[in-house]
Amino acid sequence: MMHYQVTSTKQHLTLAELLDGNYSGTLSGGAAIAGVNMPPSEYDNSGWQFESADVYQAGTANYLMLGKQLNQYLDSGAIAPKDAFSIDKKFDDGAPDR
Repeated sequence: MMHYQVTSTKQHLTLAELLDGNYSGTLSGGAAIAGVNMPPSEYDNSGWQFESADVYQAGTANYLMLGKQLNQYLDSGAIAPKDAFSIDKKFDDGAPDR
């Protein structure tokens, strides 16, 4: 997923009425801001962000991140580690390449 797609994804989903809200489709001064260009979450000062990363010898991996607004990015922990582990156990099928 290209960098511009990180923000434009939410804009396209809202235009298709698959996601509630109204998102700009661009970073605000280089920042990801929950409720402005990223969907907010139910957790205080947190939001959802689509991301992409190069995975060594495996290509590119796209993922959905829940993060707390700490600086210009949603990259601080939004929930407690034990809660994140519980969610991961419920959703993870143990097959990362499926």
